[in-house]
This record gives sequence, structure tokens and C-alpha cells, in this order.
Amino acid sequence: MEFWKPHGLIQKPGLEEPYQDAKLSIDELGNERDPKEHYTVHLFEDLFNKQIFTGDLFYVNSQQPLSRKKGSDKAADIVIKYLDNKLPSSNSLFR
Repeated sequence: MEFWKPHGLIQKPGLEEPYQDAKLSIDELGNERDPKEHYTVHLFEDLFNKQIFTGDLFYVNSQQPLSRKKGSDKAADIVIKYLDNKLPSSNSLFR
């Protein structure tokens, strides 16, 4: 078994598998293989939750609607919410 070492933003062993799934890779024939979007969303959701936005006031979710209006079918890939009782909630959307 190879010893795992932190690298770049991947600072926890549990982030390694999502990172490997999401990165651009080369197949056995030497062709580039693009990862599926859900692998990338998985990586960023884990990265944001476990490495970047770790405080109790942050909430990171995927596939959230862009609007609360009934019938809205568009969704953001990742939403980062910051909730503080002293301030209005703040959202960052990634699509």
C-alpha cells in the first residue's frame, strides 16, 4: 500500500478518491478522458465542506434550485450558504 501525502487543496485522505475521479485523466490507449460532471460536483462539495468552509455557519449543498418559485426547473450545481443570526443569509451559487 502506498503512503498517502497531502497535495494542493487535497489535505485529507478522504478527498483523494473524489479528486482522482474528477481530474482529467488518460485512458490505457493514451486518450484524454473527461470526468463526468457529477464527479466534479462531488469533489467540490467535499472540498468545500471538509477543507474550505468548515465552520458551523457554512452550509454547502448541491443541485439547489435557483429560485423558490413553484415550477422553477433550473438548479445550481453547488450552493454555499453563510447563516449568521446577526446578518441576512448570504448565498454563493455555482452553475
